Amino acid sequence: MIEDEEQIGPKDAFSKLLRLGESSIQIIEYILCSPKPVTPKELVEVLGITEGTAWNALSRLQKIGFLVSKNRGEYEANEGFILAMVLFSLTDIVEKLREVKRR
Repeated sequence: MIEDEEQIGPKDAFSKLLRLGESSIQIIEYILCSPKPVTPKELVEVLGITEGTAWNALSRLQKIGFLVSKNRGEYEANEGFILAMVLFSLTDIVEKLREVKRR
C-alpha cells in the first residue's frame, strides 16, 4: 500500500469520492456496470484513457476500497464497500437535517 493512501472506512470514503478525478469516476461507473471483471486494457480501449492513467486510477481506487482485484490484472467493484459508503453518507445527511430542524 502507498503510505499516504491506506484503505479507509466507508464513512470517510465519500469525501474521497468527491475529490476523485474524471478518469477515476469514469472507471468506477464502467466497472459498476460491467457484468465481469475489467482489465486495464479494456478501460484504455473503451474510455480512451492512457494505460498509465488506467493503472494509476485502478491502484488508487483499490487502495481506497472502491475496487477489488479478482485475478491478476482484473478488477471489479467492491459493491459492499460502496453500498456501506452510501448508507453512512445518507445517515450523516439525515442526522444533519434533523439538527437543522431542531434549531
